[in-house]
Amino acid sequence: CPLPPVASEGSITLNVPVVLKHRSGRAWLESAGPSAPRRRPDRILIAALRRAHAELAKVGVNAAAPSATSWRDVVGINDSYLRRLVPLAFLAPDIQEAIMDGRQPVGLTLQSVRNREIPMSWDDQREQLGFQRD
Repeated sequence: CPLPPVASEGSITLNVPVVLKHRSGRAWLESAGPSAPRRRPDRILIAALRRAHAELAKVGVNAAAPSATSWRDVVGINDSYLRRLVPLAFLAPDIQEAIMDGRQPVGLTLQSVRNREIPMSWDDQREQLGFQRD
């Protein structure tokens, strides 16, 4: 329960629940109370997700309603790096939204996603990548 401001001799004292954290030789104030989860946008992962959708669009595949049984069946993308990005476009919509908002689990990076065999089932994706279903 926050304390009310205290006035004395023309000044007001305001108590704010913060903690002083030291990182990289600098001091940062962080909220000590309950707050919204901290967002950590991973620009590399976001760029890869966008690129995956762009590459699929170039070959005429809609990731929201794929006709192929697997992203491995997508034809027209011959670059091996791009073929490793394609599975990102087939992630569950809530996973993609969380990545774009910076709410992905700690440690979920492009490298960690590329090194996994991502299942087609959205529930299995959530479990494997560490997302909790709301």
